[in-house]
Amino acid sequence: MMLTLFHDQSAAHDLAAGRDAVPFFSYEEDGKGKGTLTALPALADALFAHFTAAQAPLSPASLAALDSRLRPFLSANGYTPDHGNRCVYR
Repeated sequence: MMLTLFHDQSAAHDLAAGRDAVPFFSYEEDGKGKGTLTALPALADALFAHFTAAQAPLSPASLAALDSRLRPFLSANGYTPDHGNRCVYR
């Protein structure tokens, strides 16, 4: 699969401003082997590695593995996992 990465500068500004809802990444596939990943610049390398290496990057097990990689960054920026959904941070 070919994956294109875009850095989401608006999300970086939202994170710096302390916004309650910040899109850390979005991922889309066109069904023809091409994907687009839009990510917060500080997380872009880890997210790109995840989406290019994982067989099923959005599966529950794969997202749990990704969560463990992103948790140190999110915790350092004051986010904690939501009790009802461990992949949602508040």
